[in-house]
Amino acid sequence: MVKPLKELLIVEMRQRQQKNEFYVDDLVVHYTADVITKEFRKALKKIGAYSKGSAVYVLRHTAATAILEATGDLRMTQEIMGHSQITTTEIYAHIAEKEIEEAVNIAFQ
Repeated sequence: MVKPLKELLIVEMRQRQQKNEFYVDDLVVHYTADVITKEFRKALKKIGAYSKGSAVYVLRHTAATAILEATGDLRMTQEIMGHSQITTTEIYAHIAEKEIEEAVNIAFQ
């Protein structure tokens, strides 16, 4: 099983702290969009879920969903994602609606 990046970074940070070799800059991940896409494509191939263009699509979908969930602002998400039509951005709204419903249920329990 592949460990999440956060978990790997925590382990690395603790090891460096024990050796007094800890520098905050060591935890900065220097990735370009091309590197991230390449790595994501490899991961999708590994699990048999790759098709041409799927890596970029999944990354954009994830980003749009995260932005919408964090802000709740459909128009801002549209602008960030560069969608010319709000209807393109609205496909992410149903995902955020679930999160909103859960938040409302928690708030009024």
